[in-house]
Amino acid sequence: MADLLDFFKNMPEWHMVVWLAACIVFCWLLEVLIPQFRFDYNKFKHDAFNLGIFVMNLVLVAPIALALAMVAVWGESHQVGLLYFVELPVWAELLVAILFLDLIAQYGVHYLLHHVRWMWRLHIVHHSDTHVDATTATRHHPGDAAFRLVASIVAIVVVGIPGLYYIVYRLITPFFGYFTH
Repeated sequence: MADLLDFFKNMPEWHMVVWLAACIVFCWLLEVLIPQFRFDYNKFKHDAFNLGIFVMNLVLVAPIALALAMVAVWGESHQVGLLYFVELPVWAELLVAILFLDLIAQYGVHYLLHHVRWMWRLHIVHHSDTHVDATTATRHHPGDAAFRLVASIVAIVVVGIPGLYYIVYRLITPFFGYFTH
């Protein structure tokens, strides 16, 4: 497990970008090569639009992502959070981190986005995609993306999730979002 974490810790940023791009390209190719239904629309135009929204969100929520990184560093240096009060093997800590990040920052926020009227008005951007495919997982209102990042900050502080565990989480979960859409 230590070797795996060292791999993620020493991974250059461009490798992370290539990995995430490879995940969406793989899922996109699956859709094209083994389609579940016939595409009766311009898939390239549709996907370019969704990916354009994604790039816009990267720029707009970058300050929150930077705050998340700063909070993670601060939390680690001050040993803030529940994981610092228990002695667990590294694999168990990572599992707890992934489960809580998914519960709080994904499921919890997604639940609120569906059940709080003003939040639904943001989340409708995702659900308004009339041609659901891998790129639909990247199609979110900036407010939607911001809520997920803020919830991630809460999870990091409450649970005591090290920044490295958050990076592992952000590198393994997008594939499932692309694949399931």
